Amino acid sequence: MTAVCGGYDCLVRTARHCPTCNRVRPMAGYVAAWYGTTLTCIGCGETWTDGEQHPRPFQRGWRAKSIGRALEMWRGATPLRLVRVEVPS
Repeated sequence: MTAVCGGYDCLVRTARHCPTCNRVRPMAGYVAAWYGTTLTCIGCGETWTDGEQHPRPFQRGWRAKSIGRALEMWRGATPLRLVRVEVPS
């Protein structure tokens, strides 16, 4: 038996408090049934999954790349309040 997990259910956008920016910022990301909601701040590029901050990559220009990816997701996303994800049992 092979189990394959990955991908996401839908792209989402919302406004949440960013601990790094210390203010409410627009955030974009995705909802994955097994892994929770992953959001990236459009102001600073930091990423969180279910409230846990992801480690920062050790590379030049990571913030600009992260913000760019978040802006791309924002353009194609659904407002988070309209999303409901059900995990199959």
